[in-house]
Amino acid sequence: TDADKFLLNAFGYRAEAGVYGAAYRIVLLGLTPLGSLDTAAFQRFLPRSESGAIGVHWRRSTRMAMLMGAASVAMAAGLWICLPLLHFLIEDRYDEAFDIVPWLLFMMPLVSTSNLALNGLLGLGRSTTRMYVTIVSSVISMVSYFTLIPSNGWKGAVAATYITEVALAVIAWSTLWYYQRRADDEVRSAASVMTPV
Repeated sequence: TDADKFLLNAFGYRAEAGVYGAAYRIVLLGLTPLGSLDTAAFQRFLPRSESGAIGVHWRRSTRMAMLMGAASVAMAAGLWICLPLLHFLIEDRYDEAFDIVPWLLFMMPLVSTSNLALNGLLGLGRSTTRMYVTIVSSVISMVSYFTLIPSNGWKGAVAATYITEVALAVIAWSTLWYYQRRADDEVRSAASVMTPV
């Protein structure tokens, strides 16, 4: 998650890396409580007692995503409104960070909801698939950073972060949909075999 800051430094954007890092830490103020909520909900996906129910992990993931999405939008709006009051958090030389923060706020709903699809994959017993989804998103992330940061600085880092988060969300949710349908088909197939003719 810190590859963007590292590469900003590596490509000679040292001043921008400091300002961008400060902006990211401000956004973390909103992401931290959302991450706590995600961690608290994590165990809901682990019990397998209802694994035979049709669509159970898709429903759990989408319901939690609606809650987390609403909470993240509220958190992002609150952070944006309170932004003028947060100057005490960083040194004066990083004041430009407050110009970058609004560009990062849209990331909060993406980050807070994509993990829920990954949790749903765990609930379906697809931990290896979950790992592959994470690896693919990491590759997309590094390719985006190496493509966009050298010529665009912090703006390239922001764009690459959004590309990564959108890709992760699309891949994770479509993968969960696919494996939930497969699990549902298996349940229906088993039920039809057990039903007397």
